[in-house]
Amino acid sequence: MKKMDDTVLLGIIEQEEEAADDSALDIERDRALDYYYGRAVGTLAPSDIPNRSQYVSRDVADTVDWIMPALMKTFLAGDDVVTFSPFSAEDVPAAEQETDYVNHIVVDKNPIYEIFSVWFDDALIQKNGYVYACWETTDDIQEERYSGLMIDQVTMLTQDPGVKITGATPIDTGTVDEMGQPVMAFDVVLSRTNTTGQVKISNIPPELSRVSARHRGVRLQDAPFVGFDAYLTISELRENGYDVDDDIPDTVGNDTDETSLLYRDRFSHFFDHHKYDSSDPASRVVRVRYRWMRVDYDGDGIAELRYLVLVGREILTNEKADIVPIACVTPRIVAHEHIGRSIEEVVTDLQELKTMLTRGLIDNVVLANNGRYAVNADTVNLDDMMTSRPGGIVRTEGNPAGSIIPLEHQMLGQPVMAAIEMIDGIRETRTGVTKYNMGTDAGSLNKTATGISIINNAANQRIEWIARTFAETGVKELFGIVHALTSKHQDKPAMVRLRNKWVSVDPRDWKKRNDMTVSVGLGSINRQQQTTGIINLGTLQKEAFQAGIVTPVNVFNMASEYTKALGFKDPEKFFTHPDNIPSKPPQPDPKMEKIKADMAMAQQDQQLQHEKLAIEKQKVGFDQQVQTGTMVGQAAASLLGG
Repeated sequence: MKKMDDTVLLGIIEQEEEAADDSALDIERDRALDYYYGRAVGTLAPSDIPNRSQYVSRDVADTVDWIMPALMKTFLAGDDVVTFSPFSAEDVPAAEQETDYVNHIVVDKNPIYEIFSVWFDDALIQKNGYVYACWETTDDIQEERYSGLMIDQVTMLTQDPGVKITGATPIDTGTVDEMGQPVMAFDVVLSRTNTTGQVKISNIPPELSRVSARHRGVRLQDAPFVGFDAYLTISELRENGYDVDDDIPDTVGNDTDETSLLYRDRFSHFFDHHKYDSSDPASRVVRVRYRWMRVDYDGDGIAELRYLVLVGREILTNEKADIVPIACVTPRIVAHEHIGRSIEEVVTDLQELKTMLTRGLIDNVVLANNGRYAVNADTVNLDDMMTSRPGGIVRTEGNPAGSIIPLEHQMLGQPVMAAIEMIDGIRETRTGVTKYNMGTDAGSLNKTATGISIINNAANQRIEWIARTFAETGVKELFGIVHALTSKHQDKPAMVRLRNKWVSVDPRDWKKRNDMTVSVGLGSINRQQQTTGIINLGTLQKEAFQAGIVTPVNVFNMASEYTKALGFKDPEKFFTHPDNIPSKPPQPDPKMEKIKADMAMAQQDQQLQHEKLAIEKQKVGFDQQVQTGTMVGQAAASLLGG
């Protein structure tokens, strides 16, 4: 088996890159940004006729910006975004801990609100959104100083792999050892490096992504070629461990993504601020290409997944990979295609029509306020006539009615507004964003609550469909990537607070998990319906409890779900699981209690009898003493008398 030559590998990579470049897709994405930002370009460009309206309708932005809050609430307002399913009953505790820890990494250790916001926004506007996850290590270096350490203490310090002695000053202690040699101490300066690592998630601009033209699905794990470009300085490349020259070339193939980057940048120009400065070559910005490709590099006849990092035609990294750490979402899946459909696509034509109609309406109103006139140039002062101001004077010769004749024009307000309303109705049907769930229908107060609820539920189905599509594609894939990266790279247990308890988590013991459940409904739009349903369930549980088919655990689960539906992530702040309640002492047997009571009464009666007999004996003894005393007294009196 002969390993592939790097020149051949470069040729394959460039072929895949060329096939993945799609100029038509770039044009559509650039147009999507135009429509979202309301730029008056292309079809939306204003008329060349002066003094005409330049209004641009913002239907794309309005629709996207109303869908985004619902999506963010869906994924982030609940508790666990993703739940890992156990393999068996014995695997339940492990699956629960992995669920808690992975959600902790994604939600707490990364700026998840910003990441999800950009991710979903890219997809809604530019068809597909991408995020990249990698294992990132950081070194926390601290300097420490010690005085008067003996040689064995210094040796113990150096046994820590994170410790490096940067300075040592010997000090004579004034004593000698048993061999007569002077005993030395040391003042030591050391640096202690604490290396930590975690999964870092970042967004990829769609124009910098590269996906094989042969790939036919949204998920990227089985794609033959995936990658993205990044712009780093020479200094940043060296910090990442790459030994590169100051003048390394980075240009290869078609660099259309730079045009798209400039197109996206509204207020400044990226490349203008990062031009090459010969006085600081380390700050030069170069294009770095990260690629994952299936290729038979080792010559065994089977293509394996490889991870490559390139600058220009120089390969900086070439190694085997386990996964593609990129996740993709799209709001509407297109059958047998990787590129989906965006919200912008289904609203663009309506924005064009609404822009055209609104411009005509504005021009019509302006014309009504500043009408056109037929004038006699010989009898009317044209300068006065051309100056339209309140209370202005127009000088004429003779009768003004014969010299100035207003030209009548038709007011188009009612038919144009009807057409605009029709366009808004079409947009609502296509996107599910209606005036009712936007809260902009003044007449909704006069409609029944049931009717509004039916309209909102029907409209929300479109948004929930988008949320479910995101969940079952990119969101689920992202959590699987985080799980895989954590179990591979975290080399020691971590103490984390999960469910209000400090636990030790060791990902090295984790199993490979592909079965996941995405909890989309818990934080979704219909939270009020969920709470109402849970309350009804609680009423049913009360009736079922009498039949013996409801346990305390069932009641606790119902209370927990109700707490989560209210937005509280930790139900155990309010309710205690029955298994954690201290057990009560066993209830005594009523029969045994009666026997004990009878025995106690018998003992009490017996005690009373004993006390009564003792009292009677004391009384008899007292009477005898009295009688004896009387007899003695009589005898004494008799003797005295005699």
